[in-house]
Amino acid sequence: MKWILGVLWVLSGAMHSATCAEITIVGTSTVGDALTRVAQAWRGQGNDAVVAITGSGSNSALPALAEGKATFATVSRPLAQSEINAFTATHGPLITVVIGYDALAVFVHRDNPLPAITLAQLDAAFGAERRRGLNPIRRWGDLDLPEPWTARSLMLIGSGPHGGAHALMRDLVLNGGTFTAQMVQEPVTSSIVQGVGTDLAAIGCASAALLSKRTRMVPVGESLERVLLPTAATCSDGTYPLARPLIMCWNAKALMSVEAKAFFQFVVSADGQEVIANTGFFPLGRVAEMENHLPVVDGK
Repeated sequence: MKWILGVLWVLSGAMHSATCAEITIVGTSTVGDALTRVAQAWRGQGNDAVVAITGSGSNSALPALAEGKATFATVSRPLAQSEINAFTATHGPLITVVIGYDALAVFVHRDNPLPAITLAQLDAAFGAERRRGLNPIRRWGDLDLPEPWTARSLMLIGSGPHGGAHALMRDLVLNGGTFTAQMVQEPVTSSIVQGVGTDLAAIGCASAALLSKRTRMVPVGESLERVLLPTAATCSDGTYPLARPLIMCWNAKALMSVEAKAFFQFVVSADGQEVIANTGFFPLGRVAEMENHLPVVDGK
């Protein structure tokens, strides 16, 4: 999917003011957490509209939009073309906007000595099919950790099937394969990091923004000779293999209130992007060029 940033905000009949001052946002809890803080800052500037945010997973985003239950839908993974086609066939053009970037990080307990991990090793640990060709990884000794770690079994913690992290890891790590039944599925990504922080043998993948004092991020790469941590630079230039966009989307034909339009403009403004950065995510570049503009992508 191609994201085009900085195209002109189009004032059309479909975008004129609606009567409802409530702004409803449904989708991934990852973006929802960031937008909760953005909404607090926006309301702090004297805006009275209520911003109601439901973090029910990326897979819930477009259905909520299609059913008219959301002003904006949010996803923390690229939308599949099949999803876009299904929506536009019934509801018309879909507007999707990248509002920042995040990365899936590999977390271990802070006392775990694992120096790095490859995508193939992650697949061998989390994947049922191991499409990258390695033998199953079940103990820390399989990752060459010394005693007393050698015989200790991995505790695998991951996202539930409705989350963007689940889909992204399936696509980028498992090559479309299925997760092993040994993985403990958590309903929200913050629970993954909490679980890793309380278990020496745990390993999990979650948003890099969720790093805690009890956990540590492990460098990831195609090979152990070239591993990287998620940073603003490695995510924006595409070198970190598990980077992902944070996306807001809406129905181009739906009525949008003045308040909703103003809220979106604040999200992509310098002030809004500063809030997003302060939550641990990576903001858009050249924010000043985006103020009062509406990026338009697939389905235009």
